Amino acid sequence: MKIQTRFLLVPAVASALIAMLGGAAIWSMRIEREAIDRLNERNRSTELVQRIRTRAAETNAHVYRLLGLIGSFDDARVKDERKAVRERVDTALLLVADLEKLGGEDSAETAGALGKPLTRLKKLLDDAIDLASVDANTGLAAMQTADQEFVVLVKVADEAARLARFKSVEEYQE
Repeated sequence: MKIQTRFLLVPAVASALIAMLGGAAIWSMRIEREAIDRLNERNRSTELVQRIRTRAAETNAHVYRLLGLIGSFDDARVKDERKAVRERVDTALLLVADLEKLGGEDSAETAGALGKPLTRLKKLLDDAIDLASVDANTGLAAMQTADQEFVVLVKVADEAARLARFKSVEEYQE
């Protein structure tokens, strides 16, 4: 082998090793990016579930406050409050639609599971306010039914969050 070939062989081998190292780094970073993207999607799903849960809890608390003060409100104010409660629940329903749009089997299933009790809760809260405008005690009794639906909603949201945490840990360990 000529001396010139020997001198050129060392840089050529070093260049090949550097190229292989660069390729391995790119491949590994691509795998990491895909894992982070999956984690971000799951976090977005969990964030939406918690926002839905929070919106429902705030609305439920608002209705209880409203029932305590409803005797001092005139009919126009009660009507405005009923509208505000419906709008709050509609906002939560829009979040459910966003959750469904995220894609993924878990998101669609969770959206369906949250949408049903939220829709029923909207009607029950409206009925409770309507009944309370006539008699506060009847409205409070109607709120107990709404509370049962609220508990179902909270359980679904908590289960979805627990499942998301479990899957995130499972994915991380892979």
